Amino acid sequence: MLTFLLVSAIAGSPLLGCFLGLFLACLKGWQMLILLEVIPAVIYGTLLLYFLPDWSKDVKWLSPDEKRALTEQYEK
Repeated sequence: MLTFLLVSAIAGSPLLGCFLGLFLACLKGWQMLILLEVIPAVIYGTLLLYFLPDWSKDVKWLSPDEKRALTEQYEK
């Protein structure tokens, strides 16, 4: 799991460095980087709000025992 952090830093740094030199759509490189990082996060966060259930009792992939155990821990 922690290996992915290193791989993303090794592969992402040169790629992001290339983006810093670009000037597209009246945006400077650093402005494009912000948009490239923020737009997917906002979309993903919005989708999670609508598609994830609010309570463990509403989750379909848990067994009844797991649902009960989670509900008991929440109530403590």
